[in-house]
Amino acid sequence: MKIHFSRQKGHAAIMFVMVVPVLLGVFNLGTEGARAMQQKARMNDALEVAALAISAHDDPNLQNEDDPENYGSSVNRQIAADFISVYFPNEEINGPGDLQQLTIKRSKCDDGPKCDSSEGTYYQYDLSAALEYETWFKGNGAVTGFDDTMVVGASSTALRLDAEPLDIMFVADFSGSMQKKPKSGGSKKYVELINIIKTIAKELDEHNDNLAHKNFTIGIVPYDSNTYRKSSSGLCSSTDPGESCTQRIEHSVFEKELDSDGQVIFNRRVDFDASRQQALMVDYDADPAGEFNIGNYHGSNFFNLELTAELGQDEHLISNLSNFLPASGTASFQGVIEGFKLAKKGENKRRVIIIISDGVDEDEKGPLPGEVNKNLTDTDGPKHHYQQIAEELMATRELCLKMKEEMKQIQVDGEEVELSFYLVAFDYKEGITNDGLDACSDTTYKADSTEELQEYLFSILNEEIGHLK
Repeated sequence: MKIHFSRQKGHAAIMFVMVVPVLLGVFNLGTEGARAMQQKARMNDALEVAALAISAHDDPNLQNEDDPENYGSSVNRQIAADFISVYFPNEEINGPGDLQQLTIKRSKCDDGPKCDSSEGTYYQYDLSAALEYETWFKGNGAVTGFDDTMVVGASSTALRLDAEPLDIMFVADFSGSMQKKPKSGGSKKYVELINIIKTIAKELDEHNDNLAHKNFTIGIVPYDSNTYRKSSSGLCSSTDPGESCTQRIEHSVFEKELDSDGQVIFNRRVDFDASRQQALMVDYDADPAGEFNIGNYHGSNFFNLELTAELGQDEHLISNLSNFLPASGTASFQGVIEGFKLAKKGENKRRVIIIISDGVDEDEKGPLPGEVNKNLTDTDGPKHHYQQIAEELMATRELCLKMKEEMKQIQVDGEEVELSFYLVAFDYKEGITNDGLDACSDTTYKADSTEELQEYLFSILNEEIGHLK
């Protein structure tokens, strides 16, 4: 039997012509399909990160009334476009207009059927977007492929838990050195500090508008060598404060002895055990610290401002703070004790004491007139100075640690109250530290300029307020 190979000439070419388009089609589908899956994964990642960024920014997300179909504020839409452009560097994405179907919805969830009650009150951000891009392998009548362009879309959701309100007590150095300008330049240190606190109050006042139940509160304890409590109505005049405006507070408790007539008198030395006990256990309104005033007292240009949620620029806290002027020496323990007593009057279960100081306590003066004693072991010597008292109470006797333990005895909504201490050392001289305050603080920041002071104060609040999910 003969096989005629000549009759099969050309069959391979025909098979090749028939199979190659199919193979190319399979290659196109496989390659472009894999690319589409990669683009989808990129879009998912981009929207997940963008949703978290939008949640962190916490813009009200008020949509453009002229373009109601495009949900979301211009700020949030630009944030989304910026993140998507990073994930798609080969695509031209300069703004929201280069995306398709970009929608950002912000909804408050505190009492609805879809809310998870275990999360408490929170804001939910729903983000969706699509991107049109050119395909690599376009189909035609002969070869299977894709259209000229493809659209990839995705969506993501982020929750911003409603920030748990804080009671924030600023213990602020208002000694005479705060009248100076910082080494980095600018206005006087106390002016810069007042302006920063005003900014913080404005931010928290806006935040309070979104809270359903309790609010953030702010209180301020300015101190020099003492603290002062308001004893008359109205604002203290910066030109004529007068003793009627404030009551000087002294938190040192002095040792007692009998005079020649058998009368109990105070000697010149501090009773540290009694001072610590009074600081911890005697509440603000029952405190006898204002009853012991020795020496000349000519009034004060500042006084305590108790915790309040009324943080508007025309409200009591800000209007009074604007008139404060620093003076006199420095005794940080006075401010810390007064701030603790006021913090105990708060209503939130998390409380923060932020101490702002520009230097060390005095070692040439003390609570009583006369020569100071440089040697604590000299029991018969002259009086203690402020630096000794601060270091003995806050470092040696761990006053602030005891304050945190005492605060835990208070409960809010069945939970122990947490107290944190922060120290911001503002414009310290090189090599200078305040050992008493260092021992008191959980975290210490060193701010060499007004910009750093504001940055650190906001950093503290950001650390304490809210988190993302």
